Amino acid sequence: MTDTLECEILHLIKEMDVAIAEDNESYLPMYVFFSGKKNLYNECGKSVLADAAEVLAWITHMALDAESKNTPVIAAITLRDSRSVSPEDLRPEHRAFLEKLYPKLSTGLLKSRIAEIALMLDKPRRWDLVDEILEGYLAEPLSDKSWYTYQQNLWTRAVTLSRQFRKEASIKYIEAQIQQYIDTHSPEHPGISFPLYNFIHDRCLLASNVDTNAANIMAFGAYEKSNNNFSLAERLFYLASDFYKHNRNHTKQLNALFESAECLFLEAENSVQFREKGNLIGSGLYERALQRYRLIPAAQRGLNGADVRIEECLKRVRVHGELSLEDMQTFQLPPTDLTELVKFSVNHVKNKGHIFKASLYFVGFSTITAESVQDNEKAQFRISDLFGTVFLSGDGRAIGRAGAASSDHSRVRQMQSFDFSLKIAVAGEIMPAMHLLLQEYNFVMRFFEELCHCSPLIPDDRVQLTARGLYLGFEYRFSESIHMISPQIEFMVRNLLKQANVRTSTIDEAGIENEVGLSSLLDKPEAKSLLGNDLHFNLVSLYTDPLGANLRNYAAHGLLNDDSSQSDAVVYAWWLYYKIIVMSVTQAPLFTIPHPE
Repeated sequence: MTDTLECEILHLIKEMDVAIAEDNESYLPMYVFFSGKKNLYNECGKSVLADAAEVLAWITHMALDAESKNTPVIAAITLRDSRSVSPEDLRPEHRAFLEKLYPKLSTGLLKSRIAEIALMLDKPRRWDLVDEILEGYLAEPLSDKSWYTYQQNLWTRAVTLSRQFRKEASIKYIEAQIQQYIDTHSPEHPGISFPLYNFIHDRCLLASNVDTNAANIMAFGAYEKSNNNFSLAERLFYLASDFYKHNRNHTKQLNALFESAECLFLEAENSVQFREKGNLIGSGLYERALQRYRLIPAAQRGLNGADVRIEECLKRVRVHGELSLEDMQTFQLPPTDLTELVKFSVNHVKNKGHIFKASLYFVGFSTITAESVQDNEKAQFRISDLFGTVFLSGDGRAIGRAGAASSDHSRVRQMQSFDFSLKIAVAGEIMPAMHLLLQEYNFVMRFFEELCHCSPLIPDDRVQLTARGLYLGFEYRFSESIHMISPQIEFMVRNLLKQANVRTSTIDEAGIENEVGLSSLLDKPEAKSLLGNDLHFNLVSLYTDPLGANLRNYAAHGLLNDDSSQSDAVVYAWWLYYKIIVMSVTQAPLFTIPHPE
């Protein structure tokens, strides 16, 4: 780099300092300035200056990973197949240019960025650069205006770097700035005090002032609570409890926990009383309050009334959960024309001559496969993926939650597809075919007894129970049938696992052996191997998945009512079990029955 070129580049940087002075000294305005200059120089034919401006634009466009010790400077944009420039992309001539420019720069963010890149890439590490980096990051005093935009990230990096290279003076400077700020701001005029308290907590700063700062946070929380700003007050009280926990002040920690739970309770009360259709929000807040009260040890709950609040929350969660169902908007999809499917299903089982042959055709309809309802990971992005989802049972209980993560939403959409598919199967295939069979044949109890007696899946002491459950389906008494079939499904899975020498029970400390439930049985990898992927998926979706029909738990806990016990899922579950039994007496059972060693 010639002296003339060096002077022009330094003049360019001074021009940049003036240009962004009224904005703020962050990397984004620098990038915009240098990018504009690069284009201008190219238009004027000044290719050397354009190249220099481009390199400066590259390094100011990179992002700062404030908590990383090894790769603090990274590409600002990363897509599936491409990314923006990162330090590794700089060629040797670019590095040489920055190395020569570095000593000529005054302390600031641009100089800190060049030093960060050198500290990251040069081997061995250049400890001499650390002080310059910190000076640039801490050059601007603590500012309300800058904290949210870029200063918090710079100070986080400064703390990380200071601890990594043992620069205690920088840590003390940051602590002094923060403590002075929060000491001079009151609850009435908090400024950025709350994010600063979070910063102290996350970065483990001001250890000697923990109790004092916790008391200040409690005062902030009390002020917000008195102004009915329960959401912010709850977060403040909970943060104060973390401060007291860090300082092992057990009594004050429990008091702060109780106050945070009280704010959740009061916010729930406010929601259900004054918000239109606020029962769903209120039910969730009561649940959160319940969880927060339960963080208080049982022995201390009576001291501040937490035990009473727990009982109140339990009642209100159920009440407002039920009311929330009334608040929900409902919509109806256009009807699906199943005429052709119904015709095909009827003709499929018609005029087969023998009742068992007709049953073979009846169970010959395809089961729902896991692949057919698998969510397409490459599907177009959905707005709903940005939000969490709460799933309510028919009585208003929260039975499942899905976060914003793609895996959660993929499972939700899979269960929705399964539910839709079984409705089509029941309305278009199972019920029309069964109606025709009942016109052509007399399905008496004796037929099902003989069928179960021949099945290798049904022991002699369960023939009557199983036959009764299958018979009731052909009587359209599905609500009775499911209460008999559901336990037999659990027995079938447990028996298969036992025959495969898989343990299906647990033994407690007292030596008492207890059989595990259907959910745990189906969770065993051997269950999927024995049943096959599709049948295993059907059984999980029908009997144990909280986002599915969950029939085993609903039947076992008395949660099925007159409507839900006659649902499409119940009909499909009955038909699927009938298919399993019928196919078990043929040469093509749905799965191989293992024999114990």
